[in-house]
Amino acid sequence: MNRHDRHANPGRRLRAGILTAALASGMGIGAPAVSARVMDSVGTQGIGRQSNDLTASEATRIRLATHRFRDVDEALDAGYEPMGGCMDMPGDGAVGQVYMNHALMEDGQVDPTKPEMLLYEMRHHGDLRLTGVGYHAVDDDQDATTDDDRPSLMGHPFDGPMMGHEPGMPIHYFLHAWVFKHNPSGDLAAENPRVSCDAAG
Repeated sequence: MNRHDRHANPGRRLRAGILTAALASGMGIGAPAVSARVMDSVGTQGIGRQSNDLTASEATRIRLATHRFRDVDEALDAGYEPMGGCMDMPGDGAVGQVYMNHALMEDGQVDPTKPEMLLYEMRHHGDLRLTGVGYHAVDDDQDATTDDDRPSLMGHPFDGPMMGHEPGMPIHYFLHAWVFKHNPSGDLAAENPRVSCDAAG
């Protein structure tokens, strides 16, 4: 398998551990796009952040640490894998194509320079554009009705807790950071209205 083949069809397979709530709609393997509401799908309604934006220095820190993943082959070589199809939230924008790193997911750490997820948008000429990154943390008490173990990233609380999307996936928290494409809804919004799944088919 050559480097191009590894990501020529990122929607062709689905593994346990997809980290965004869009999969709660029951996406099938190989589906080019998924329609769901991230917040509605999991019953999570916002957490009252003081700001939905990163500071300039916070955004720069994340951007510098992940800039090389604009080349999706660099992401693949670093252990990120495409998960399912493009995640579209009608009326709110999209999350896009998620690439996930299982080793980072399982290390129990929240490190702004080592996101568990990379968020890409398929462009009309077929390549992937890095739009943001995502962070994931398992809910310690596995009780979706409590949030006293809510993690944060540089002082910004995660969204959640939310149920797992497949059998065996734990209740978890997540946070998206749109550091490579402006998000009018905020740097830390769950979805980006300027991201589209149109080119994904």
